[in-house]
Amino acid sequence: MIKIPNYLKIHFRKGLYSLIFSVTGRCNSRCMMCYYWQTMDESNEEKELNLDEIGHIAKRLGNLFVLFLTGGETTLRGDLPEICSIFQKECCISSIFLPTNGLNPDLTVQTIKTISQLCPKTSISVLLPLEGGRELNDSIRGVNGAFERVLESVKKLNELKISYPTISVAVNTVISNKNIKSFPSLRDYVFNELNVDMHNFSPVRGLPRNNEVQPPDFKEWTRLCSEMEKYYRGYLERRRSSKRKKFFVTNTWRHHNKLVGGILRNNRHPFKCLAGERIAVLEWDGGVRLCELTPVVGNVRNMDYDLLEVLRSYEALKQKTNINGCACTHSCFLNASLPYYPLNFMRSYLP
Repeated sequence: MIKIPNYLKIHFRKGLYSLIFSVTGRCNSRCMMCYYWQTMDESNEEKELNLDEIGHIAKRLGNLFVLFLTGGETTLRGDLPEICSIFQKECCISSIFLPTNGLNPDLTVQTIKTISQLCPKTSISVLLPLEGGRELNDSIRGVNGAFERVLESVKKLNELKISYPTISVAVNTVISNKNIKSFPSLRDYVFNELNVDMHNFSPVRGLPRNNEVQPPDFKEWTRLCSEMEKYYRGYLERRRSSKRKKFFVTNTWRHHNKLVGGILRNNRHPFKCLAGERIAVLEWDGGVRLCELTPVVGNVRNMDYDLLEVLRSYEALKQKTNINGCACTHSCFLNASLPYYPLNFMRSYLP
C-alpha cells in the first residue's frame, strides 16, 4: 500500500496550502531590484497587524503546510517569534521560510533562536542575500557594508544550527543583468567558503526600484542552471542525502528551472497559476492579494479577520478569472500549483 506524504494530503484538501505573510513594510535596505519598493516606502508601523489580530486570522485559516514570512525586513518585527508561534499553534505549519537581509547579525541570530525555541518541531529555512562580490553586492542592495554583515550573520547562524538542527541556512541571489556575468565567481565563493546548506537563485520579477534592472533571457537562464547543477548536487552531498532523495530532489529542481526558463522565453505560465486558491499573500496592514504582483482584493480587518472569506469575494474571483495571462517566475506559486497538473507534476520527479 502506497503511503501518501503529509504535504500532498494537505495539498489536495480544500483551502490554502501555504501563505506568504509580509509582516512589515519597513526595511533598512534599498535594493535596486526590489518589486515591493512603493509599498515599503509607504509603510506605517502603527498600521501593522498586531498579535491579537494575527491570532484571529490564523484561527480561521485551518492547517497550512508552509508559512513564508517576508517584508520589508522580517527581523524589524520585534514580535516575529510570537507570530511564528501563533501560526504553529493554530495552523500546524511544518515549515517556515524566513528571508532576512542579515544586516544586524546579533538580532538575526537571536530572532531565529527564539523562533526555534517556540516552534521546536518546525523546520526553519533562513535565506540570506548575496548578489555578488563586496562592491557589487553593496551597490545592488543599497547599503555599504552589507556583504560583510551578511557573512557575519551566516557564520553565527551556522554556529546556532549546531544546537538547533531544525534550522537550515541558505544564500539567495536574485539574477538580473546587473549580476549574471559575475554569478559564477559568487557561486564558487558561496560553495567553497560559507558552509551553507544551499545556494538558491531566481530571476528578478515585478517592477524593480531601478528600471534598468532586467531578468535574464531564456538562454542565459538555461546556461546558468546547467552550470549550477553540479553545485546543487554538492549541497545535497554535504547534507548526506540518500541516493533516492538526491535523485528525486535534483530532478524536481531541474524541472522547476525548466518551467522558469519557459516562462522567460514565452512570457506566460505553462499552466494556470492557483494563486488565491492554494497560496495567497497577507500584507502587514491586513490587505490580501492573490500574489505579490497583483492588486489588493480586500482587507481582513473588514471581513472579521477571515482571509479565506476575502479570497471568496467578488474582487478576488474577478482577478482569478484573469490570472491566465500571468508570467511570474515566483517559485512559491509554481510549486503550489504544480501538483494540480498531473503530467507536469510527474515530469518533475523524472529525469
